[in-house]
Amino acid sequence: MKIIAVANGKGGVGKTTTAAHIGVNFVKRGYYTVLLDTDPLACLEDWWDGRQSDDLQLMSVPLDQLNEAIPRLREAGVEYLIIDTPGFIAHKVTELLHQADLIMILSKAGPLDLRATRRSLAFIEDVKTPMVFVLNEVKKGTRIANDAVIALSQRGKVAPIVHDRNDFVVSMIDGRTLEEIAGASKKGIEEVDTLGDYILLQLGVKHPKTIDRSPVKQPTAQVIELKSKRVTKA
Repeated sequence: MKIIAVANGKGGVGKTTTAAHIGVNFVKRGYYTVLLDTDPLACLEDWWDGRQSDDLQLMSVPLDQLNEAIPRLREAGVEYLIIDTPGFIAHKVTELLHQADLIMILSKAGPLDLRATRRSLAFIEDVKTPMVFVLNEVKKGTRIANDAVIALSQRGKVAPIVHDRNDFVVSMIDGRTLEEIAGASKKGIEEVDTLGDYILLQLGVKHPKTIDRSPVKQPTAQVIELKSKRVTKA
């Protein structure tokens, strides 16, 4: 099982939206994927509660129970675990990042966001887990976006940019993702697919599975005997 931690000490940079979109993207490729919400605000869980499809499972646990939850998911055959972390860097978050196979550091291109990202890096500078920066909600054609890419590239790898699109906001209202709403931006769908390809490549997957846009249903989790689409809620 590969663990992807979506992190930044600053809130409002798109961690939950990105985790949801990558989770659905992986499911549509045929990977057994579970979302794990560790944020006390439970924004990812709120999104998931509105989801009508049974394709994606979610586990909601506090940070201090991760050491119990992760082995159970691994034993259940989960291929990818995508973890939405709280909007602060605490000791328990740092412990989680040590267990991850990849850390996605989300940031917007604004100066305040970039400064907060630098401060977040100071808290996790001793973590040896590979990291990639993901610039999110980028205004197309702006110079500040190019400057942000240059600044972040001096600290590590920068993933393909995700531009600011209203479809991302609309889709998150009722448990969907951008590609699941009528008339969604094709460019937006391509950006999510490209980001998914990039993340898989960082995890050593050179030839990702083909994306299937038809409805899919994940295997029933064996870690908890529940009939709902939720894995568990601790």
